[in-house]
Amino acid sequence: MEVKTRAIDCSAPLSSVTASHILQSNLEMVCTGGHVTFLASYHPEQNCANIFFIERGNLLLDVCKTVTDSILLREVITEWPHEENRFLKKLGENLTGTIPTFENTKPLRSWVNAMTKTVKQVVFVRDAV
Repeated sequence: MEVKTRAIDCSAPLSSVTASHILQSNLEMVCTGGHVTFLASYHPEQNCANIFFIERGNLLLDVCKTVTDSILLREVITEWPHEENRFLKKLGENLTGTIPTFENTKPLRSWVNAMTKTVKQVVFVRDAV
């Protein structure tokens, strides 16, 4: 479980997750060996929270590792095995023969931003007793 408290001047918990939330949660799952996490956006003044279910994305982690390794080791990406979607195809076109930069990794950011729309908010249902 990852808990985020509200941002300054925010009157309610988050209604959706951001790309940063997805990336951070995935990296935390790698560190802990987890495969799912619940991200809770908690608003202490209102004493309420929205909770989101995030699954570990091994493809996302593989792509991020490839990009990060290339940057840190200053090694050109010579081949790109990821063509699972249009974002990754474009990313491969941009990166093959280069070292990643902010400019040529835009498809990666677009892909992760698209992922935010698929993260489901957890809804709790109380049984009528």
